[in-house]
Parts: sequence; structure tokens; C-alpha cells
Amino acid sequence: TNLVDWSDIRARNQRIKDVMDRCDVVYVKGKLREKHVTKLEVGLVKEDGSRRWVRRSDTDVREKINKTYLQMTGIKAGCMGNIPGGEAFTTPESIKGIFVGDVVVHVDQSYPLDEKNPLVVECYGDYYKMIDGPKDIIDKINKRKNEAMKMLLEAEKNKSLPKEIIDLKKKNFERVGEFAINTNPKARLCEYLIVNEKIARMMHIALGSGFEPDRSTEYHMDIVFNAPRQKLDVYGADKNGNKHWILKDGNFVA
Repeated sequence: TNLVDWSDIRARNQRIKDVMDRCDVVYVKGKLREKHVTKLEVGLVKEDGSRRWVRRSDTDVREKINKTYLQMTGIKAGCMGNIPGGEAFTTPESIKGIFVGDVVVHVDQSYPLDEKNPLVVECYGDYYKMIDGPKDIIDKINKRKNEAMKMLLEAEKNKSLPKEIIDLKKKNFERVGEFAINTNPKARLCEYLIVNEKIARMMHIALGSGFEPDRSTEYHMDIVFNAPRQKLDVYGADKNGNKHWILKDGNFVA
């Protein structure tokens, strides 16, 4: 999975980032006639007009300091990245609609999903609900969430975290924390989420904690779905209504 042309992956991640950075909303639309069809509206602009940070995961180790973060905040922070890399991702400001998880979900470990009985999540802007899927998987997710909330309430009771942090984590507890497009052409389905969430032309969405300070909470569970199988169109719309394409029928155009 790591024996890839990283310059090619970086270029593709950057093209996807460029599309998302010039658009206020990203749309995801599936074409299959199934019980549930993926259809999403992903907001990228905050209420104050600032934008959510779209990031690349390139496994780029050439620099110690994250130049983008330094430019944004003035803070000298180190670079980070998954091994393997291969995704363009963001913390969505809001996300509305349905997505069909038909590849894998990571709770306490990775669990395979089946397109015949996928995990279906409906998003309502600032919260989500699981509306269909394997009962054992939904039970595992709810158990993980219950454990996370228990930890949060214990921290509140023991005053081991500041009240504003507790309130923030509670506020974000039912939110979607990540929207991502996978770009590693050699990643293949396996038992490790860190690889599965990089499989090129697939996508993933995470329930729970995001990647920006105002969207922290006590859990982060990734759900991978198959864009080619679902024939997903993914494109952004800018302020003038122009479309900027990322995927057509699940295949890269960016």
C-alpha cells in the first residue's frame, strides 16, 4: 500500500482540496435503485463566513512544521499523517441527507459491511441517526457511544476537564465529524481501517469527533462506502452556481 507514486497521490489530493476550497457546498448523489440511496449535501462554510479546513493525507515526511497550520494560526505545529496516506478530508460544517455504508465500519475494530444489508445513516445538519443496518453493528456502535458518554459524564462529575470542554464535547456528541474521499490506488480491503479508509474512489464519513478544536467529542467511528458500486456523482457548487466535479459514476474526474 505504501509502494505508490506519492507525488501522484499528493496531486490528486490537492485537486480535490482545490475543488472543495472554492465551493461552499459539496453534493454526493447515488444512482442505484436500492432501498436506500446515498444523497448528501455537505456544507463547508461556518456561520461567521470562514471555511472549514480541507486537508490532504499524503504521508509526506519532507517537512517538520505544518506550514498551512502555521499560516492559519501562527502556531508551530508538527506535521502528521497516516501510514498509508491517501485521502482528502475535512470536518464538515453541516451534512444533510443519507449515506449507505457498504464496505466497512470501525467501532472498536473494523467490521465488514454488506451492500445487501448496509449501515444506513441519515444526517440532519448538526446531528445524525442510524436508520437501517445490521443489528449487531448498530448495537456495537450504540455500546461504544454509551461508553464514551459515561466517560464524559464521569469527567464532568470529577471536574477533571474544564466545563467549557465538557459542554463542547456534549454539543458535538451526535454530530458527523469527517467527510473524506479516498485516493490510494493500491489500498485494498483488509482488517485495518487505516488502509480501508484510503482505498481509491471509495469514500468515508466519521460519526463523532472532527479534526478542528470546536468539533471535539469522545469518539470517532469511520464508515467506508463504495462510490463506484453506488455510481456516486460528487461535485461542489461555488457562489455563482458553477459545478466543480470530483467523481462521476464513482470515477475520478479531479
